Amino acid sequence: MVMELLNNILASEILGREVWRFVIFLGIILATAIIGKILHFIIKNIVHKFAEKTETKFDDIIVGSFGSPFIWFISIIGFYVGYGYLNLSESALKVFSNITQVLIIIGVAWLMIRFLDDIIKHYLLPLTARTKSDLDDHLVPIIRKLVRIFIVIIAGLMILDKFGYNINSILAGLGLGGLAFALAAKDLLANLF
Repeated sequence: MVMELLNNILASEILGREVWRFVIFLGIILATAIIGKILHFIIKNIVHKFAEKTETKFDDIIVGSFGSPFIWFISIIGFYVGYGYLNLSESALKVFSNITQVLIIIGVAWLMIRFLDDIIKHYLLPLTARTKSDLDDHLVPIIRKLVRIFIVIIAGLMILDKFGYNINSILAGLGLGGLAFALAAKDLLANLF
């Protein structure tokens, strides 16, 4: 009786699709998230220990930067494979494809922010600690924030482009705004130095 009820539920439809398709879709996403967590655990506890034993910090930075975004990318693979089982129409398939591409853009931006932030933290900050000037101590946090803002803006523009917005006018506006900011900041920077 339980099996018959389960078969009836899986054979019923939601939004014109069989329930079993949604179960497979969600199951694949859940399975890939679990696989991502397991691989993240392995990277964090085993690979990171090997990286710590080397003389360079660069491999530590790479392993540390890929930690959490790795789960994200594995889950995106699960999302991509999973929605193939939904038997979607051409328009819905295009929407899911755009969502996948947006998720990849977000993941790459997240990874780049972590990687560049670690590069600045492990290579640039020790250099500033050795100098006698306080100027570089104040510039490095500004550089860190500007790098993050730049990556977020680029990712945002790529996402807008994916959804069909014309980003040429936005880029032209940013170019003019950047030029106006540079001209206004010229005297400030001259006085600072």
